[in-house]
Amino acid sequence: MALVEHLDLAGVVDLAAKLEGTTPAVVQPRMSLSAVHRALLAPAAALDGRTVHRDLTMKAAVLCARLVEHPPLAEQQLPLAWLCMREFLARNGRDLLVGDPDEVHATLDRVASGQLTDSDLAVWIESQLAPIARRLAS
Repeated sequence: MALVEHLDLAGVVDLAAKLEGTTPAVVQPRMSLSAVHRALLAPAAALDGRTVHRDLTMKAAVLCARLVEHPPLAEQQLPLAWLCMREFLARNGRDLLVGDPDEVHATLDRVASGQLTDSDLAVWIESQLAPIARRLAS
């Protein structure tokens, strides 16, 4: 498996600042840094030296779900989780189709309410990958 590029705290803070139209210095003091750290560590989790989440779409799903479940900024829960997931995938050579914004929101709502598992979210993400990314992933 190729080396995976994970998001870091600065990346999440930058995305939150862009989302709010402000600067990282303004948004970071309002963020739950422990929530960010938990979310950032989850996709890279390992057990006995082996990566728990081996598939890139599963790693993206776990990142997104942890940000939805434990939002670092309560007022930007779903948009920040979506942006972070898209950035994670982009850093790793994948691109999500924007698709129907209502479908995206409904999917993230289902994650927030516990109706969608990490595995289900990973399947949905895979279905939303741009066609060229699907060919590269094969």
